Amino acid sequence: MNRTALNYTTLLLYVFGFLLLLEWMYPVEQLTDTGNIWVFMLYLLLALAFSYFQVGLLYRVLVKTGYVLFALHYLYFVEPFFSFGWLPVLLSDFAANIQHLVLFRWDQLSNIFRSILFFILIGLMAYLMKYWLVVQRRILVFFIMTLIYVTVLDTFTVYDASAAIIRTVIIGFLLMGILTFLRVVEKERIAMPPARANMKGWILPFVFLIAASTFFAYVIPKSEPRWPDPVPYIESFVTGIRDGTWSQGTGFGTDDSRLGGPFRGDDRVVYVTKSTLSHYWRVETKDVYTGKGWVSSRETVNFPLQNFAVPFYPYSERIFAKENHMATIEAKTKASHLIYPAGVRRISSQEDLSFHVDISLEKIHSQRAGKKAAPGHYEVYYNIPDINVNKLKSLRDINLRYLDGRFLERYTQLPDSLPQRVKELAHELTAGHSALYDKVKAVENYFKTSGFVYEQTDVETPGLNDDYVDQFLFETKRGYCDNFSTSMIVLLRSAGIPARWVKGYTEGEFRRFDEQGLQEREITNNNAHSWVEVYFPDIGWIPFEPTISFTGNPRLQGEEFSEPVEEEPEVPEENGEEAPEEEPLEPAVDENSGESSAEQGGRDNKAHFINIAKAVLAGAAGILIITGLVLFFTRKKWLPYYYISRFKKKNDNEAFLAAYQVLLKQLERCGIKRRPEQTLREYAQSVDLKFSTTEMSMITSYYEHYLYKGVLGENTWQRTREAWERMMKTIA
Repeated sequence: MNRTALNYTTLLLYVFGFLLLLEWMYPVEQLTDTGNIWVFMLYLLLALAFSYFQVGLLYRVLVKTGYVLFALHYLYFVEPFFSFGWLPVLLSDFAANIQHLVLFRWDQLSNIFRSILFFILIGLMAYLMKYWLVVQRRILVFFIMTLIYVTVLDTFTVYDASAAIIRTVIIGFLLMGILTFLRVVEKERIAMPPARANMKGWILPFVFLIAASTFFAYVIPKSEPRWPDPVPYIESFVTGIRDGTWSQGTGFGTDDSRLGGPFRGDDRVVYVTKSTLSHYWRVETKDVYTGKGWVSSRETVNFPLQNFAVPFYPYSERIFAKENHMATIEAKTKASHLIYPAGVRRISSQEDLSFHVDISLEKIHSQRAGKKAAPGHYEVYYNIPDINVNKLKSLRDINLRYLDGRFLERYTQLPDSLPQRVKELAHELTAGHSALYDKVKAVENYFKTSGFVYEQTDVETPGLNDDYVDQFLFETKRGYCDNFSTSMIVLLRSAGIPARWVKGYTEGEFRRFDEQGLQEREITNNNAHSWVEVYFPDIGWIPFEPTISFTGNPRLQGEEFSEPVEEEPEVPEENGEEAPEEEPLEPAVDENSGESSAEQGGRDNKAHFINIAKAVLAGAAGILIITGLVLFFTRKKWLPYYYISRFKKKNDNEAFLAAYQVLLKQLERCGIKRRPEQTLREYAQSVDLKFSTTEMSMITSYYEHYLYKGVLGENTWQRTREAWERMMKTIA
């Protein structure tokens, strides 16, 4: 092979490899706090140059270390470099950050140490680039990873990767083409022409082909997408992870612009509540239906609560508040939003927190030191209004005419694209009723009597031209809370009745009564829910529950608003029937099991221990799986040494036969396969040519002697063992 042509081609590989790595570094300065990115790019160029010119290890270490020290001084210190007064500060910072790193306090790492880690990462990438390009002659996996990296950043961040994607595709195809050519040349032992002829003969046509393909791909017309954009779903999912919650049915998400599709359950506890009453917990409300989901009509404006008083109240101030209640909430999630019952008037906390509210969403979140933070423990104070169901039934359509026009327009908004058959169904359901309340109940009951099915997995996602509600009402009739609540609101609005969409959590699972007789409940991500609130003039927002299999809280059902509220703590329902009241001084007993509260507590402790044991076993299984995967993917490195130790103490000739088969297998694992038409001797010569040795041919000659004569010479294994070990180490 012509050495000049080879060096020229290798230089091209390094240049394209450098350009490909730059695509990983371009977004860093724009998306992070990293400045002077050119310092790190120059270090990458230096590392690849040393690799190309095969500079000795000692010189590489000295020059790179000197460059890193000079760069750190340039970035973080102001005193002269050669005064070295800054060096003790650097060493002290390095030692302190090593401790943070070991103790997993990664958020406390200093900028200096982060820069050092970045330099180390760049050095590793430079080494891997050399390994992929020069040794393995393969770059496909890294090319695909780079494409995924830039496209994900383009989709979910402000980084514009339009040009980056084109550059990455061109560079990647050039690299793959050159590497494929080199593999063929080396495999077939083709003599490469001189460098100039080499360029004219194949590089220029190859570059022209890629350039022409890229040009035509860019200029030819493209058809419109045929599937709905999945980005909103992914953004909602990622937002949920970032906030410590899960969206799309696995917790509370913030993006509701694209509803639909299946979801998976998640029983992670996010809140523990204590209250005298059980009820739904609100987080936010939205008012604009787009045909695909919900958004807010107003911009987000957060302002602090004054004296912890909540500035919105769902009921008319003329409605007498019959009861005042207090509930305590313990948040076990990193989300900063608060949950609260309808009728909340005040929020307080013993922690160093301030509370801010977004009036457009009626959403409250907590802050600590000026930044959003999880609230921990807090208390909410709320009213239970005295609302008589007869008052609701006395209201008619004429009462809506006296509402503010902008208010009515806001909460009866519907998209122009809403299919006519949805409006016709709304009028059909409400036509036989004169009272607003009866119309609302007619729509609510429609979902429970018309063949609708509650479903979490087999749920359709509306297509590009589908309306979310229309698809659910007339085509699928399968869905979960978002389908039912959104459909009820759209039907009510089609009938001219103001309604809005509310998100939050159901009451959660009852656990016990505490010392004060309060109900303690656990709310998990599975309790995330959405429901409907309808506005009745002079009364306020009244909740309704259209979702099948959700009975809701009695105070969310219109028929129950006139019933008196019991002063005693509620006893959880068992199989749909209320359990009998217990004597105050007697231990609580479960009728079905006959267990006292103490026995139940012991059973809960046992269950808690079992859960811990399961978690430990799951963690151990995870560690074993990860360890197994690491060992599997690195087997090319450690297997040779395992076999060397295994055959070390064997002296018989039978060991030679087994060791030779192991050697062939290890060569095959490394991609050096024997072609069907090759004899063992030809294969051994190709291996020796690749590794610049003669040991494979020598070992093979002994093995051929056995194949042809059926016996091995005396002490064959002792004569070939050292050569075999060197071959195994060379492969590793």
